[in-house]
Amino acid sequence: AQDECRSDRWIEKRGLGAFLARIGAVVNLLRKICCSDKWLSKLDPWVKVLSVQDDQRVTTEDLNQIILENPSCRILVLRSWDISCPEDLLTHQEEVRRILSPVEPSRRKAEFLVDELRLTHSTLIGVHARRGDYKHFLEGKLYYSWEQYASWIKQARKALQSEGVSKVGFLLCSDEKPPKASFKDLPVHYSSAERPIEDLHSLSLCDYLMGPPSSFGTWASWHGDAPRLILESDACITDRKQFEPTLYC
Repeated sequence: AQDECRSDRWIEKRGLGAFLARIGAVVNLLRKICCSDKWLSKLDPWVKVLSVQDDQRVTTEDLNQIILENPSCRILVLRSWDISCPEDLLTHQEEVRRILSPVEPSRRKAEFLVDELRLTHSTLIGVHARRGDYKHFLEGKLYYSWEQYASWIKQARKALQSEGVSKVGFLLCSDEKPPKASFKDLPVHYSSAERPIEDLHSLSLCDYLMGPPSSFGTWASWHGDAPRLILESDACITDRKQFEPTLYC
């Protein structure tokens, strides 16, 4: 008890609490600076901010040219929708996965959910049912009904069972909640994630994935190295080989 009191007095005397508070304040300040073009511009030429139009693709050659044109730059902030560096991604994929993994609390929630499902299922198929904005995107071409998703789930289960997989389960992640009767008598479990990142990581932990064309599903498949089946409206699932690895994202 006396040692604990001495520790308390030492912390108070040395101002450790105030020091840690200052560190937190510095971190918050740096975050604000990183989100502010005004402040980042003051760090030029060491920090360079470049914005690219959404319809313009940035390749490895483009990045190399940018670096050559800015020899004093130490940090490059690139705002672009389409950055395509497939060879570099293959070379550094494990490091990219590590850097872009969710924060620990989100990972823990996703891992707990999937671990629970694996207690009763030997194979887990993640189903990404993107609804919301797809109702109007491309005139609803990719807005599939819950009945259609149920049909695909039945097909996938039958295909795997024909290969000797007896305990197939499905994790459904969606931006809409389906009616309770939609998947009656099917081994479908609904995600109750509070944040999209938790759904994204949960899907990446599944053995297989299926869903409409979407960068959400592409990322989950690539990050978790989970073979994926992209569902078009006329898709018919008959073979496990229809699920293919995602090499790029």
